[in-house]
Amino acid sequence: MSNIVMIIKLLIIFYLKIIFINGEKCFLRENNYQWQCNEIVDMNDVFTVMKSSVTEIIIENYKINKFYLNEFSTSNLSRQITSLDYAAAGILIISINSLKPFTSLTNLNLSSVAINQLQSNWFNENNNIDVFDISRNKLISLDRNSLMPLKNVRVANFSHNFIATIEKNSFNEWQNLQELLLQNNYIEALHDLGFLRQLKILNVEGNFLRKVIPLFFIIYHKIINDNYCRLKQTLLVRCVN
Repeated sequence: MSNIVMIIKLLIIFYLKIIFINGEKCFLRENNYQWQCNEIVDMNDVFTVMKSSVTEIIIENYKINKFYLNEFSTSNLSRQITSLDYAAAGILIISINSLKPFTSLTNLNLSSVAINQLQSNWFNENNNIDVFDISRNKLISLDRNSLMPLKNVRVANFSHNFIATIEKNSFNEWQNLQELLLQNNYIEALHDLGFLRQLKILNVEGNFLRKVIPLFFIIYHKIINDNYCRLKQTLLVRCVN
């Protein structure tokens, strides 16, 4: 019996050594600006001992399956963060206003965190998010209200969700949008997405489109942007200069 107890103790010690590198959950990567945290449950652990040089945060959980991002987990250091990567954080529980303190944020990765609905009250209306990845989640629809705060996004990835419907003019405020990835969803009809002057790539491969992208969408880019657009059989639209 004592041998079994000893083995269990040794396994626990070994497990803790794997999780806590030098006794820490978070560590500064060699580039001195990326702060990686492993096996943590909320943002409090991230900011407790974060270095002042950090501008990017990466969360990786492989044993813990949930991560809580709430409005009370804020710090003055959040203002200097330009990139948040939650792709390996597990199930992400996001509270109202939780992303608003990140006023300098330009890159947000919410991929693979089991989000089923995008909420406008997560974001500051004056945010500067440039690259937005919410792929591989459980989204079933997109609407103009929830997308409105993200009007400065240039590259957006909504691929590998369960999106079946997109409200007309949902992206009308996204005047900087150049690349929109919607592949591998359940879209059957794609209507007017909005007045997208800068759009260069629209990828809708792997959907269930029965109604082909309206001709005016293609003509619009040829006239307004003086781009050459071609609609491939794969339903990948590319507009190139």
